[in-house]
Amino acid sequence: MSELLINDYTRKGFVDGLCLRLPTICIRPGKPNKATSSFVSSIIREPLHGETSICPVAEKMAFSFIKFLG
Repeated sequence: MSELLINDYTRKGFVDGLCLRLPTICIRPGKPNKATSSFVSSIIREPLHGETSICPVAEKMAFSFIKFLG
């Protein structure tokens, strides 16, 4: 909601705004936790272990990812 408001006010010239959208970090090791985004790690991690993965969101939903090489 705030991203839309900032974009609209910037377009109208009311503010000089910039929004930052943080990406999802995947893959988290271990079992899924209660974080809302933990399913993103599961859809990659579980098939690698031969397990079935469940994606609880619509197919049209978009995600941003960041990859950590460590």
